[in-house]
Amino acid sequence: MTSAPAPQELARKAVRGVAVTSLAQVMRLLIQIASVVILARLLTPRDYGLVAMVLAIVGVAELLRDMGLSPAAIRAPTLSRQERDNLFWLNTAAGACLTALVVIAAPLIAQVYGRPELTAIAWALAPSFFLSGLATQYRVDLTRRLRFGALAAIDLACAVVPLTIGIVAAALGAHYWALVAQQLSSGVLACALLLASCRWLPRAYHRGTPVGHFVRLGMSFVFGGLMSYVTRNADNVLVGHQFGAASLGAYTRSVQLVRTPLAQLQAPFGTVALPVLASAGEDDERLMSGARRAQVALVYPVLLGVTVIAVTAGAFVDIALGDSWAAAAPIMAWVAVSGGAACLTMPVLWVFAARGLGRAIMSYNAIATVVALSAMAIGIRWGVPGVAAGVAVAQLIALPVALWILRVEGRLAVGPLGFSAARVLALSLVAGVLADLVLRLAADAVTSAVPQVLLAGAAASAAFAAAAGLSAYRRDYQDIWSMLRLIRRRAEHTSADQSGSADPVL
Repeated sequence: MTSAPAPQELARKAVRGVAVTSLAQVMRLLIQIASVVILARLLTPRDYGLVAMVLAIVGVAELLRDMGLSPAAIRAPTLSRQERDNLFWLNTAAGACLTALVVIAAPLIAQVYGRPELTAIAWALAPSFFLSGLATQYRVDLTRRLRFGALAAIDLACAVVPLTIGIVAAALGAHYWALVAQQLSSGVLACALLLASCRWLPRAYHRGTPVGHFVRLGMSFVFGGLMSYVTRNADNVLVGHQFGAASLGAYTRSVQLVRTPLAQLQAPFGTVALPVLASAGEDDERLMSGARRAQVALVYPVLLGVTVIAVTAGAFVDIALGDSWAAAAPIMAWVAVSGGAACLTMPVLWVFAARGLGRAIMSYNAIATVVALSAMAIGIRWGVPGVAAGVAVAQLIALPVALWILRVEGRLAVGPLGFSAARVLALSLVAGVLADLVLRLAADAVTSAVPQVLLAGAAASAAFAAAAGLSAYRRDYQDIWSMLRLIRRRAEHTSADQSGSADPVL
């Protein structure tokens, strides 16, 4: 039976895991950025777009393959050998069924987009779902045993080796098949390394060991995941269907350049904020104060970064992707806006999770999905940048929607969260206007991409620094410093939590 380690051992492993995971996140971020920068110079937007067309549709199979069993198994207080065996066979069977479904649906996918070559791409990617199903419970096993070092090593290997394969294939003229090879080799390598690390083989399915409670809990995760997936990928389907592979390639690379760093930045904040907010219990004032501090600590650096990207989108694309991707510049500007807006809502979702507001999460996901689809449908009239603008507008609307649901369902005072979000948005707008003005004034003297980005960054940073002269912004900056110190000392708090000491306070 797999159970929790002793408190001291758990604290020791958690301390080490925080450090290892943080280092691995930084390395993965660098690898992912390198992947975009290098491959963008070897492949065309069309190559990326063709693969993205398939992934936008079949990617939902990954959610269904997991069936929500990963988080359900990780959260279980104990997990017997029989339960683990049964979960393994459920995930494997789901992966096999979805592989077969993708193979059957491949010609239909090609017909939807009007691109015959998508059939072969879908067939080539189909086995990845079976491999992922095989590996799921092995990853759960490592997570439950707090083997963060092994997980980090596997994730890094599955980033470096497939990237190398993709670069070599692209250099040899494989075109979009280089991306397919990168994707498929990642699944093969992950499966092999996870199986080797766990060193256990599943036995036959145990009919006398029920796992229905895992499935029921997992389905609640699947619902939220499906809504989120639709919101994140509907734009890819719309762009690919209406404007073709080259436009979709430019769109997806813009999204990845912004979304990947933001995801890596949000992860450590969520790791710290969620348990701390949960520790507030029924203390509403402490909960919302902590959420506000987490919000400002996350969004100020994010809004500064996306402001610079939005103002210098053309130069940024030239640096990151190269001359052949100039069409991505107006898309990049809107993607930056949507990325910053999404970060504003994240702390509200942390409060949902900390209070266990399942119905609120479902309501938010449903409303956010409808708003996003509506905004994209309207924006598509103005081409690919219009779709990106629609996504940005939907993300801006998502914040008041989330705050309203939190106020109604959670009966919490959401004013501080709303006002802090308004402050940083106003500051970001002022910083953007200032950066754009400085660039216009220096247009004759500063003509290359890198100096333009640096100059805009300096102007926007000056605006953010000058805001410290106002008391409200000064308090926000003090909260940012407190949050950074809390992240640095999280290892000590983890040990204190496990030994029964007082909870840390945001």
